[in-house]
Amino acid sequence: YKQAVPEGYGLAIFDDGVMRPDTIGASMPVAGVEPDGALWSPDSTKIYSLSLSTSTPRYYQSTVSTSGVTLQDAIPLPQERSYGFGVVDVRYVNRNYQMAGDRLYSATGTIFDPARRVQVGAFRTQGQGFAIDTTVNKAFFASGGFLLPLTFESFDLARLTPVASHTVPLPPNATGQVNKLLRWGTDGLAAITSTNQLVIVSGHSAVALAQVPA
Repeated sequence: YKQAVPEGYGLAIFDDGVMRPDTIGASMPVAGVEPDGALWSPDSTKIYSLSLSTSTPRYYQSTVSTSGVTLQDAIPLPQERSYGFGVVDVRYVNRNYQMAGDRLYSATGTIFDPARRVQVGAFRTQGQGFAIDTTVNKAFFASGGFLLPLTFESFDLARLTPVASHTVPLPPNATGQVNKLLRWGTDGLAAITSTNQLVIVSGHSAVALAQVPA
């Protein structure tokens, strides 16, 4: 059992409740380093975190060993060429970024290659919450707003081209921005909205199966 904990902008790894000695951030202060979140590389040898302590957006790249985590590099992020809105939230990594394969994806639709340190593309989406599913080669985005239906979009993960778009009409008091989108099963999506609603959709029809307080 391994877990990375960004509490207090620190980064540490635990094995069955025992913390490895080498840590970053609040656990072992480093001037100006406040890593938020833990996005694991595919081979589990690196962790990418977003920087919250600098005016220039960047990722921290940390190496993972049996001793814990060691700050390896800071990767400046270029100005995003994006289309989506994303989610305004201080927990950027938790809600706005995902690591899938060897790429970093954002809720605004951007795709970043940390090895090459370049943005390699962007989905043309107005999404807020998103989910990446490499097993079916698709990226899913969802968006909503005041008096607007929820809109679910899917894209070809390799070509970045749209595949399908569906809307789910909801009562006015249930609409709102999508704060989080989760993938479940082989054809399901669950959207958590700013109105504290959990909307579950399944299959190509994208019909709301459940709408319960989140």
